[in-house]
Amino acid sequence: PSFATYKKLVDSYEKDGEYLAAAELLEEAVERYNRKSEYNQLNLLFDNAGNQHKSNEYAIKAFENNPGNSSILFNLAANLRYSDPIKALELMRKAIAISPESPTNNYLLGTLLKGREQEKLKRKAFNIWQAMLISDNLNSWDYSWFSSCAADLGEHEMKREILAKEQELSNKENRFYNPDNLMGHVKNND
Repeated sequence: PSFATYKKLVDSYEKDGEYLAAAELLEEAVERYNRKSEYNQLNLLFDNAGNQHKSNEYAIKAFENNPGNSSILFNLAANLRYSDPIKALELMRKAIAISPESPTNNYLLGTLLKGREQEKLKRKAFNIWQAMLISDNLNSWDYSWFSSCAADLGEHEMKREILAKEQELSNKENRFYNPDNLMGHVKNND
């Protein structure tokens, strides 16, 4: 199959929450077509599948392939924040220098710092996300980070609002989606 065909099937598996199947299929396509630009996506899919070892492997490969990309710096730092917080802090300082208005960059850097700077960065992230929520411009990955940020800042009502909005969008997106149409969901009626 073509790379585009692989990607369509990967997207279908991902939409159905079949992250390991999506990751393994994308990994096959990346190897077959030498698509290093997909390393970051593999990092995210393996992370969602719960395979931290593979996630870290692809986060590092993505970084080596594109060390100046703010999103890749963020994702590698997110993977390392508990196992190597010093390296995560170094990566986040680079990410924030590239994209200082990124709410995810501000929030993650804020979680790695202490004291007044931590509060300042988390509040900045919160305010950016709040404006994005009001203008209906949140990305799908923003909801969980934003709700964590709201909880950290004691904004519990906002956290409930964020989670409700995320659920509403999920219900709307899945209205016509039928996971039984995926190849991996063939049912045996014997």
